[in-house]
Amino acid sequence: MKKSLSFILTLSLVMSVVTVAFEELTPTAAAAVTGRFGGVTTSVKKVWRGNEWEVLRLTNKERMDRNRPPLSTTSRLQKAARVRAVETIGLFSHTRPDGTSCITVFNDFNIDYSYAGENLAAGSKEAAGSIKQWMNSPGHKRNILDADFNHMGAGYTSANNAYKYYWTQMFTGGCQINNISVGSTSSKPVFEPGKNITALDLIVILACSHGKSYMPLAPKMCKGYNQNSRKKQTVTVSYKNLKTSFTMSPPPKTSSGSVTGKRLPSPQGLRLTASKASWKAVKNNNGYVLKILRSNKTVRRVQIKKNRTSWKIPKGLLSKGKNYRFTLIAKGKGSFKNSKSAGSKVFTR
Repeated sequence: MKKSLSFILTLSLVMSVVTVAFEELTPTAAAAVTGRFGGVTTSVKKVWRGNEWEVLRLTNKERMDRNRPPLSTTSRLQKAARVRAVETIGLFSHTRPDGTSCITVFNDFNIDYSYAGENLAAGSKEAAGSIKQWMNSPGHKRNILDADFNHMGAGYTSANNAYKYYWTQMFTGGCQINNISVGSTSSKPVFEPGKNITALDLIVILACSHGKSYMPLAPKMCKGYNQNSRKKQTVTVSYKNLKTSFTMSPPPKTSSGSVTGKRLPSPQGLRLTASKASWKAVKNNNGYVLKILRSNKTVRRVQIKKNRTSWKIPKGLLSKGKNYRFTLIAKGKGSFKNSKSAGSKVFTR
């Protein structure tokens, strides 16, 4: 039984003028302090590409904004959607080049369904542009918001013609989702406190008769996440009547981090800003040695006179976004062997 074969296509030529703005970057409080996830499946193999994933994310946002359950994609659906995107270059129609209906592509990849739908668009360079086109068209919008659909494959391709960019959405429905979990494509996923849930790039893994399917984890699916918290959190994820959870452990307590223009607390006395290293004087010293390392390689080794308690960091020495370890050694009188550590700290430029 087939339902909702609402095959309305959108074709528009988009011409745009791109304005590029240049902004001078200044140092910020940019230390990457990371924690760990628990209960997250790692090394999930991607069956999607970046712009296809964005189509799915934006589609689900439209659905969840209207209290519809989000859609997931499968490896087979992605392949089917890409085939249709390529086919529409030569024939922008819900009829395939061989004269059959567009839904026959599901048979090519052994995809079973009770309900099916297809949306096509051309001319928009970005996924958001195609979503906007579809949402402004009643037929396409109906497909995007149809509560009978469970899955959606997104296809994208480009061509050397007037329209350049071709997009497809292939919808199916009729199966029952029976289990959900949370995953990541990384083998060792980490999180940075301060980021919203979308920026963590987590994935919801769903199980049904089609096998595994995937969708981006969205804020509206989550309960218990506080992006500003530095405490261990348990986040509950909901999809329809199904729930799962995962934990987010706080970052380890280290001296890592920086706040530009402010001193960092240090029990050993070494303080850092983006432009200066300073310290408390060590009694009976015979001068200091300041070492700056990045990835265990020495960037600079500086000999400093005994009456000094600061060193100006040369402009351009530290690259933005990189971690550096500063180690200060106070030399003992008469022998370098009698020296002692006056402080060691990680600094992020």
